[in-house]
Amino acid sequence: MREFKQPALTQLLSSFQSITLDVSLEKTGELGSHLEGPIYFECKLNKPVHIGMRLLHSAALPRSVNNNGDLTFDKPLSQWLPNFFPAYSTKDIIAPLWTDINNSRKGTISYRQVTDGPLLKRASRDLNKYFPNLNFSASWVFIATWDEVPYFGMTETSSSFQVVLVSDGSLSFVMMNYGNIFSTNQWFQAGYDTIDSTNYFSITAPDANKLSNSSNVNVTGRWVFRVDEIFYPYGDVEDVKNPHPSRNTVGRASQSATVFLRMPLQRTSCLFYAGLLRWVQKAEEEEESSPSPLQSWLSLRHLHVPPDPHLHLGLAAFRLRHLTRRGSPLHLTRRGSPRLMTRHEFIFSSCFDLWWLSVFVMMNYRNIFSTVKHFQAGYDTINSTNYFSIPAPDANKLSNSSNVNVLGRWVFRVDGGIDEGIFYPYGSVEDEKNPQSDDGSSPLIPFRRPFVYFGRVYDKIFVNNNGDLTFDKPLYQWLPNYFPAYSTKDIIAPLWTDINNSRKGTISYRQVTDGPLLNRASRDLNKYFPNLNFSASLVFIATWDEVPYFGNNESSSSFQVVLVSGGSLSFVMMNYGNISSTNQWFQAGYDTINSTNYFSIPVTDENKLSNSSNVNVTGRWVFRVDSGPKGIFYPYGGVEDEKNPQSDDGSSPLIPLRQTICVLWPCI
Repeated sequence: MREFKQPALTQLLSSFQSITLDVSLEKTGELGSHLEGPIYFECKLNKPVHIGMRLLHSAALPRSVNNNGDLTFDKPLSQWLPNFFPAYSTKDIIAPLWTDINNSRKGTISYRQVTDGPLLKRASRDLNKYFPNLNFSASWVFIATWDEVPYFGMTETSSSFQVVLVSDGSLSFVMMNYGNIFSTNQWFQAGYDTIDSTNYFSITAPDANKLSNSSNVNVTGRWVFRVDEIFYPYGDVEDVKNPHPSRNTVGRASQSATVFLRMPLQRTSCLFYAGLLRWVQKAEEEEESSPSPLQSWLSLRHLHVPPDPHLHLGLAAFRLRHLTRRGSPLHLTRRGSPRLMTRHEFIFSSCFDLWWLSVFVMMNYRNIFSTVKHFQAGYDTINSTNYFSIPAPDANKLSNSSNVNVLGRWVFRVDGGIDEGIFYPYGSVEDEKNPQSDDGSSPLIPFRRPFVYFGRVYDKIFVNNNGDLTFDKPLYQWLPNYFPAYSTKDIIAPLWTDINNSRKGTISYRQVTDGPLLNRASRDLNKYFPNLNFSASLVFIATWDEVPYFGNNESSSSFQVVLVSGGSLSFVMMNYGNISSTNQWFQAGYDTINSTNYFSIPVTDENKLSNSSNVNVTGRWVFRVDSGPKGIFYPYGGVEDEKNPQSDDGSSPLIPLRQTICVLWPCI
């Protein structure tokens, strides 16, 4: 075990120093009067250099922008049929939209790189917004843009997208921006992959045209990935290792020596987590110096942790951040055979009635092997009052998933959250109530301040009983349209399904333009969208409280949508309490006229909404909705850009970098 006195991410990253590459350039192609094939330079290392987890010797490092929607590092790629990730191939690749593109007649593919000027500031500002507390300062930006390019055999199509690589010499990021993307029946792949697929990510879009309305950073049409190291230090002399079980202990629990925690976790209801991690109440008559696993347990919370890739041959290197005072002993117990170490148990043997602290759980995954055995990753509590299951169909996909935009990392707040809960106030005399009727709606509700929804300014709204908001007129439709619906209306649907509150359940709404709710909304949104300095001037809250589904009067679901506006910025927040499961069709998300902007929350059952999130607050989804993706592209198309040849399955020449940079992603 290791204690981090100041475990700030910025300090942990300080151990990764910039690497200076000693390189020489060799011309490997001849320029002719016509570009008929890939022309490039080779950037060779004069000295072996460690990059990421592998050692590169003298090797080619060209950067190629390939016409079919991808970047490669070793050589140009003319392959028009994409490999699906993970491809377990011999190349590193970044693919904003790898498919069969033919720009021989129309469309432009261009690229630029900058090492000074305002674009570095813009990239730094963007990345510090998505990854706060890094104090990132970009020193290099590379931009490749596919502008209005058609698919092969479909010259009437036109798709625009962009990939931006950003580095400060130590930290590295990939940004993918999507404008208008045409649907296609061709195979396509969006994401990235590495040699042997040690790291990869595949954007889950069932159709290429849905890329424009997806995101992992709450900016529609933008995906951002950090692509360097994520693990905290481990495995050195500062760690204490669990004992290797002997033949006599196989099949029985073995445990560490007592570990005295050095800082308090202070709360009456003590945390218990497993992997299992458990907080337990020690019997008063027992001495703190001789804790027993058999003492009475006050087990309030627990966590099932997935198999640790660093457990091997029965030797387990566990680490914790110390959370309780000296005198609060901890047992670290492992159950199972040395070959099947997929369950471990931490036993905290004392809890005190102390003060409250925020508590977080972070799970980091690197190389996880696939297995045919059952596995579970996430956490659960007694009676499952709080739980989260990481949605990975195979254990090996854990390394390439995340809820914090850092591949292989999941982070959860587990102390019970904000005292006020995720729901904004409702149900008091300040609320207006909808009529209790099947398929009903509110009267027209005038906004006290304008609300901008993807470029359209609205001054009124309707709260519809079936779980949605509309702006132009009431909507009585009980059968939801799936998004994108390509309809003639703007709609916000926290849970659009067939609801019947004629006998029970309350649907209410309120709006405020002053007071503490504006401060709360501003605080929440500045947390999710840092560096905006947002100040709310309007908060509109609509709440469906314990409403039943049609034909299922024993069901009861509670959810809420909060519209927040301030200046030119607008946000939609969806909060989910207890949601009953149903076999009815449902839709959660939002859609616009002609589906120019939309989002569908990816859950297979309504009751999973309560345990999902895009802002690391269980049960909450937040979206910025004042503008579409047109503003997310970095500059392109000017005289600073170099252009790819207009050819089917072509590529750029080799693009030499203007400065030496360290990229911690393997083999780049």
